[in-house]
Amino acid sequence: HREQYFRSVLEGKPRVPDGADMVIAMFARNRTRLILNEDELAEHLCRSLGLPVVRVALEDMPVVEVMRTVSKAAIAIGMHGALQIFGLWMPPGGVMLEAVPYAIPPDLIQHYRKMCDLLGHRHRFWSSPHADPPNTVGHPDRHKWLGGLGEV
Repeated sequence: HREQYFRSVLEGKPRVPDGADMVIAMFARNRTRLILNEDELAEHLCRSLGLPVVRVALEDMPVVEVMRTVSKAAIAIGMHGALQIFGLWMPPGGVMLEAVPYAIPPDLIQHYRKMCDLLGHRHRFWSSPHADPPNTVGHPDRHKWLGGLGEV
């Protein structure tokens, strides 16, 4: 079954879920680059868009389950990072919202935007124009490769 699905994606003919199957995939993390108001955001999205929000985290679910969930996602939302590559399995016409961590210029991280362009998805960046100290955790004690912003 997996091979058939991968083949359909590679051939450009993925199974498109009907409206009843559609979800919003919220790419989540458990340690770094957290969406600090994740529960509040999920509730707002569900209420305003009428679609269930499914939390997708590699720490909590197998890769195959991540792929299954994203293959039903009309919208995928998450902080910039490796989980965005699962946008490869989004149905045609999907929307990816990539939140950019504070102090990272969006023009430097264009690879997921390009992936979306190639697949026919819409892609949008969201970045805070300024640091809101209560809502920004910079991890200044960590090395920049581990999410630290002490050198920025």
